[in-house]
Amino acid sequence: FFYPNIYSGLIFVRTIARSFEIIYAFLKDTMDGNNKKTNIMAYQRIFLAISSLFEITLLNALIYFTLGCIDNLKGALFFSFGISTLVDISLDNDDYLLCFFMAIQIITCLVLTLLTIARYVGEIKDGMEKQNENR
Repeated sequence: FFYPNIYSGLIFVRTIARSFEIIYAFLKDTMDGNNKKTNIMAYQRIFLAISSLFEITLLNALIYFTLGCIDNLKGALFFSFGISTLVDISLDNDDYLLCFFMAIQIITCLVLTLLTIARYVGEIKDGMEKQNENR
């Protein structure tokens, strides 16, 4: 009985910490504009954003399974995927802990999809336009 609570707590802490780390890092990177501190290309940043999106989906699936709102891991993964893609958003649940994790997942996924991926795709497009002008 004791060990599952420790594992659940570790999953909760990891998910919250990783979500805030992703939100902070990608927002900061997006707001810095062209003053990038690394040499990572825009398409590599897109790959990082997409892999972070999958990571958040998997971490939250573990939470939904751990909280018992979904009784199998496959169902929890599909539920989490629906939230990550902003298709299945229903915060009308009485379980405040569940709603808290759903809200964090939604905010993280919005940051990743709307802000960062759009910004990086714009950078690629701008780079391609500059190359065409130089020809």
